[in-house]
Amino acid sequence: EIRAIRVAINPVSKLSYENIVVTLSADLYLDVYVWNGGTWVENHNINSSPVRATYPTRHMRPFDIVYERKSGRAMLVYDVNINDATKDLAYRIWDGSNWSSEYYIDLTGLASTNPDFSFVRLVSFPDNTSDNIAMIVLDETNSDALVAIWDGSSWGNFYTVTTSAATGIYETVSIAYETNSKHVLAAVGSGNKSVVAAEFTGSWAAAPTATYKTGGPSTARFVMLNSNPASDSIMLTIIDSIAGLYTMLWDGTSWGSPTTHDTAVDYSTTRCADFAWGPLGQNGLLIWGTTAGQINYNRYSAGAWGTASSVTMGSTIHPWFVMMGNPRNIADDNTFLASIAEETVYKLGAVRATTTGAPVVIGNNTFTNNISDATWDPSFLSYNLFGVPTEFTQIVEFTGKSNAESWDYIDLTLNGQWTVANVNVTVQLYNYSLGRYAQSGEEGYLSYT
Repeated sequence: EIRAIRVAINPVSKLSYENIVVTLSADLYLDVYVWNGGTWVENHNINSSPVRATYPTRHMRPFDIVYERKSGRAMLVYDVNINDATKDLAYRIWDGSNWSSEYYIDLTGLASTNPDFSFVRLVSFPDNTSDNIAMIVLDETNSDALVAIWDGSSWGNFYTVTTSAATGIYETVSIAYETNSKHVLAAVGSGNKSVVAAEFTGSWAAAPTATYKTGGPSTARFVMLNSNPASDSIMLTIIDSIAGLYTMLWDGTSWGSPTTHDTAVDYSTTRCADFAWGPLGQNGLLIWGTTAGQINYNRYSAGAWGTASSVTMGSTIHPWFVMMGNPRNIADDNTFLASIAEETVYKLGAVRATTTGAPVVIGNNTFTNNISDATWDPSFLSYNLFGVPTEFTQIVEFTGKSNAESWDYIDLTLNGQWTVANVNVTVQLYNYSLGRYAQSGEEGYLSYT
């Protein structure tokens, strides 16, 4: 039985066909599936030891996978049940052909030798100029939340955000890059009505605390950070211990005022809400479950929230939401896609939305009629950064007369400019003696990326 899943799509244009799916099964081992453009390549039990000794009776995800934006390599990080203070986490790297050996991360600041990590979260650098990856982990054993930075060759810049997370068993941790500054923001539920934060600007330091509500006691159980693709703002979404739903906006230096969207969402023990930005960062969409047989939504535009509304979906309540914003601004295309699980009937449906109007329910069982159990988060979504690859051929002919002397060579200069990250270029000169264009390995043939 699969109990957690993550998906990553290669962000390098020429490798954008490659997808990796990682699943955690009830046996506490990870299985990895790589789509190479034509077939799935399976790697079962990729971790050398189980992620922990026994499986808890609620959801956890002690692993994550993302790609390095510049190289196109994939980073898989996961917990290991090894009683060794230098082996807190393990990681393996996919280079496009093979998985590396299992390496280990020694986290600075841990309170015990072999703690159980309930959640691992990775986020890639915002563009393809760096292979940096930011990580946050939740130590269930000690309620610690720790962060680190991968610089393309090793893990470092370890920092403890808090030693008193609001919970060790719900995903009260999140991490995100600011799109323009490339700073990293980490957030952790901690204390009454509070989310503590830290920011990486070359080194870690405490950031302002977000107080998401007033009134009675509350702790943040689910904390989500979503980076605006066009600015340094980041939306913070919170589900608290008394089923409240709140958002706050980080502007790069401070938190804005909190907004209360609901005080009785479907669950306080599952992630029954999600937020995503549109590709231009001018608007965002929040969806959540609060009433059986429907989903609620609200739009964020021009610095303000609109009026909440709802659409019909299924017949029961909805415990798990996953929504992604389209990274490409394509006319008449969907701006948002979501997968939504339904309780009792155990269906997994889909919703799409543009920047205006009500979300459209594609179906309440679009993906499956049987997720078997709503205890576990059953799905994950990811957009490809690129469209279907296209080929462009340009033929240029030179005509003229030569003098009577024999030519030893011809010197041509090609000045090319591209509007995408990676382009495969082939230049072939026509050989009139052979009656064809030059082939690979011959003079007059040039190929590069």
